[in-house]
Amino acid sequence: MSGHSNAQDLLQVARDELVKQLLPALPASLRYQALMVANAMAIAARECQTGREATQAELSGLQNLLHETVDARQAGGELQQSLQALRRKLAAEIRLGKFDAPDARRAELLAHLAASAANELAISNPKMLAGRPTA
Repeated sequence: MSGHSNAQDLLQVARDELVKQLLPALPASLRYQALMVANAMAIAARECQTGREATQAELSGLQNLLHETVDARQAGGELQQSLQALRRKLAAEIRLGKFDAPDARRAELLAHLAASAANELAISNPKMLAGRPTA
């Protein structure tokens, strides 16, 4: 079992205990804060489960759009820096109008943005994806 599964399982067990055992025993004045902690734990567990795949999918999409190559085997911090650099480059190209023509390149951009947003929502707020039409 990988470290991510262990972290994900640990977060889920801790969150369950917080919600089922501790939350009901807390005074009303602390319920909101406890629910925020439980929500943060759920997000962290989903990040453990799918975060790396979402990052790789976004990186691949950006590389295709921008005709750039980044070593996907980079460590976490380096990979995030490369991802941020590609995001900035994409934003600059959008501002310059490089995707304004209604062509395949624009369709590719829109598909990439929709997929990246869906991947982020799947981690941060999966309820927002419920009932979402598929592309």
